[in-house]
Amino acid sequence: MEIDLGSVHADIGDDAAGSHQILAEKEGQRDANCFHRRVNATTSGESLDRLNRLSVLAVHRLCGAETPRHFEADLKEPAMLTAFEDGQPIWSTLTLKGTVSNRTPAGIHRILWRIPNETMTSERVYPPIPRDAPGGYYLKNVLFTQYFTSDGASIHYNYWSSNWGYAGSHGCLGVAYNEARFAWDWADVGTPVYVFT
Repeated sequence: MEIDLGSVHADIGDDAAGSHQILAEKEGQRDANCFHRRVNATTSGESLDRLNRLSVLAVHRLCGAETPRHFEADLKEPAMLTAFEDGQPIWSTLTLKGTVSNRTPAGIHRILWRIPNETMTSERVYPPIPRDAPGGYYLKNVLFTQYFTSDGASIHYNYWSSNWGYAGSHGCLGVAYNEARFAWDWADVGTPVYVFT
């Protein structure tokens, strides 16, 4: 299996002992501590989904991207959003996730920008969808929105659905009011968001 994280590339393969070797290489840094470092993730009894999560986090940590705070969104149902501080979970909640046709993007992201109160409309996505067309929407007073992709995936308060833990969004991680407020107060622009399936 291969993982591509922009400037970081990793290959994952089996070794003779049944463990998985992760080989990470950071572009342009042959002598950096990331280049050709190896990590073993023993996966006996673990699912391939768990291996994918371990692999992405291990590659990210190998390449010096460890931060004191980050979110992890586990999209396996029931979907969970968890806040970590100094490597320990400090808060967790069920979250809405994207539908089959509008998946929440897996991978390593960062909060790019934040809007405390906004109107979300399908007329501003690409390709635009008229708000009264199938799949269209126009939602006022969406609070505590923290975008983690440039095409609109975000963590935000979701008042129009309460199907927590399951698919129901256009790719966002929708949470209840108190949870959205906690995430808003706890995180900031630049906080990593690891999304895995």
